[in-house]
Parts: sequence; C-alpha cells; structure tokens
Amino acid sequence: MRKFNVLVTSLIFLTTVFIFPSLKVNGLTQSVISRIQVEQRALTMANLKWTYDRNKNGQLNSSLAAYVTQPSQFLNLSTMQAIGIPYNWGGNDGLDSSSYSEAWSNYLDAVDKGAFVGNVNTEGGL
Repeated sequence: MRKFNVLVTSLIFLTTVFIFPSLKVNGLTQSVISRIQVEQRALTMANLKWTYDRNKNGQLNSSLAAYVTQPSQFLNLSTMQAIGIPYNWGGNDGLDSSSYSEAWSNYLDAVDKGAFVGNVNTEGGL
C-alpha cells in the first residue's frame, strides 16, 4: 500500500510541475477601474433601456429547456419596454461582454440578434 501511495503522490507532483504549467487558458485581461467607475457601470446596467419581444427574445431551443427558466417579468408578455439587464444564471452578456463564442458582442447586440433573455434556473437541469 505504501508503494501505491508513493506512486500516486509522485504522479500528482509530476502532473502539477510539468503538465499544468503548459496548459493554455483563455482568459480576459481586466483593467483596474475606480470605485466611481464601478458605481457608474452598475447604474448603467441597472438603468439600461431595451425592448423585449417574445417572438425574438423568448424562443428557446427545446434541448435547453431543462437548463433555462425565463424570469417571471417576461412570462405571458408579447413585448415590453424593459429596464436593466435581467439575471442570467451562468451567463455573462453585459455592457461590453458576451457569452463564450456567441454571435454578438454585448447585451444589446444579443437582444437585437434574437437571443433568449434571462435565466433564473439554478438547478442546472437536475
């Protein structure tokens, strides 16, 4: 048993030292912003005006139905003038960012291109 523990420990060490450092990770470069800039950015997101259209932003691929739950403010509506970016569990469409490998560059672009808006499902299809 001791030889097995030594072997496993050695493999973990070698993997950590030689393999993990060579893996490439795609990450965003973040710049430092001031407290005032953070506040202004939050207010801009909270007060962002946009138009929800069920025919455009309320259509979900059936394969995603177990993972996505539309926020209640959009249920049973065909259109509405919305204010603020709705909560999206696991998503990151924002003022100047977009979900990984999507065809849009930010939240308003996503809405314009017909993206489904919001997701309050925190169960992940379980």
